[in-house]
Amino acid sequence: MIDLRRRPEILFAPIVVLFLLANFTTIGDPIAFQGWLPVSSFFFLTQGGPVQPYTVAAGWASLIGVFVVLTRYGRLDHVRSFVISGSLPIGAVGVFEAIYQSLVGWTWTVAQSEGYHPLLLLVAWSLPGFVGVAWWRITRLWIALLALTGAGFVGWFAVGMAPPTTFIGFAFNVPLKIAVFVLLSLPIVERCVPRIERLFPKTGKHPSERSPSDGS
Repeated sequence: MIDLRRRPEILFAPIVVLFLLANFTTIGDPIAFQGWLPVSSFFFLTQGGPVQPYTVAAGWASLIGVFVVLTRYGRLDHVRSFVISGSLPIGAVGVFEAIYQSLVGWTWTVAQSEGYHPLLLLVAWSLPGFVGVAWWRITRLWIALLALTGAGFVGWFAVGMAPPTTFIGFAFNVPLKIAVFVLLSLPIVERCVPRIERLFPKTGKHPSERSPSDGS
């Protein structure tokens, strides 16, 4: 049986092919050609909107954090850890934009007027976030965050999906975008990082919390 935890490249390979096709060709979508523009934005080589610094910060935090967790606790080699952690920020941006663009109605308007569906591009951006899905561990904390994020998008929709150039739009955009990054990172952290009872199986306590009666 194929172990997708130890061989994430099995998922990564077809996903990256679709990603490259969607960004560097016009497969059914004449405006899909993005080239290196999103990448240059990630490295601040091009100027984005007011939320760009927060998006970039969340991207680097998730990339570095997941990489450290996978190498230190998951005992995954550095190359495969980077395959997962490096894909995650792209996927987080894709998932957020797929939700946002669908709620503002852009995807449906374009599909009806132009005869193609731009969700192909958004799906191609979202899938990289799931390269490490074999490492996921769903917890109540993750479910609670998912519910709060969903409620946040509902609230944003209720106020007309105000753009991030406005105060209300900015106030919704930044926390929800960060939440999406956390939603894709947290299950990997929960799977890899040992809980306190695993680290200290005898008492379930950190050594500093043990009393003399607990033994050496």
